[in-house]
Amino acid sequence: SKDLMALINRQYNFEAVSQSFCGFHQKSREEAHQCHGVEIWALYPEVQKKIPLCLTRCFQGQEAGFQERVQDFSGQRQFLDICFHPYQNARGEVTHAVMVAHDLTGVKQAEEKTQELLHQLEISNQDLRQFAYVASHDLKEPLRMVVSFLMLIKKRLGDFSKEDPEINEFIGYAIEGAQRMEWLINDLLKFSRIDARAIEINETDLNLVFKEILSNLKIVLEEKKAEIQIPVLPVIRADKTQMVQLFQNLISNAVKYSKKDQPARIEVRVEEQEQETVFSVSDNGIGIAPDHFERIFYIFQRLHTRREYEGTGVGLAVCKKIAERHGGRIWVESEEGRGSIFFVALPRR
Repeated sequence: SKDLMALINRQYNFEAVSQSFCGFHQKSREEAHQCHGVEIWALYPEVQKKIPLCLTRCFQGQEAGFQERVQDFSGQRQFLDICFHPYQNARGEVTHAVMVAHDLTGVKQAEEKTQELLHQLEISNQDLRQFAYVASHDLKEPLRMVVSFLMLIKKRLGDFSKEDPEINEFIGYAIEGAQRMEWLINDLLKFSRIDARAIEINETDLNLVFKEILSNLKIVLEEKKAEIQIPVLPVIRADKTQMVQLFQNLISNAVKYSKKDQPARIEVRVEEQEQETVFSVSDNGIGIAPDHFERIFYIFQRLHTRREYEGTGVGLAVCKKIAERHGGRIWVESEEGRGSIFFVALPRR
């Protein structure tokens, strides 16, 4: 074994040692047996005070130990997990301590490397979020100018554009494209703001959250003659603003993707489980093919053309990010033509 092992008596003498112990201290077995523990420990300032304390506990019948970086005789620093186990004779008396030092240098280096990579990744992610926010924000004003000048050109052309209908058509395409780009930028800003803003976990009454959502969506719900059933909902620990975003996106999608020949019917349910609270939002809409169950939660992923259904493909990506920021998850069950059920599971705090 590569573990450093030694049998130590109450006088702190080494009665037996492993080959690894001898190699670490650069001593033969005979030399190690002649050494007193204090002599050995004095060579390692990092552990000089800790080992006697552990041995005292060990000879009282308790296991003891610690982890520490120690520099060996070759100058290499090793991270050791050092444990002391009481050894009893036939009468149950603790006569010796068994010391086992396990080399965790490789494990520790891997942990430190992982932490460093995670730290670098977090910095990179922060930079990307900041870039997305700044780029989106700075692009909005030029786009407004493009749309404004296109409208001005259209107005200036006046009667001339009537003689050449294609001019109006081309300007219309340009304006539509610029407006679509503005919608994309606005949704990208919403997406980037989720991480940019510190999450505020508070007692959140979801009954008030859904009251706000129904107020926000009042016009579209009336236009679609949507029927929505909402039970009495719990108070949870969450960020209220983000809960409004999450569930409003789900309700809005249920209305948007409803069938054209019948009113939208939406039902919200809640189930309290041992570790989490599971919410569901079901509808009688057009449904989703199983192949797309994961894809729909990624940013800018659309299943339909803009002529069929407006939008940018950001809403469900926002829902996923919010759920995960709360330590939860989101998924969907659906059949094409038979509606969908979106589930949101949030941990009970």
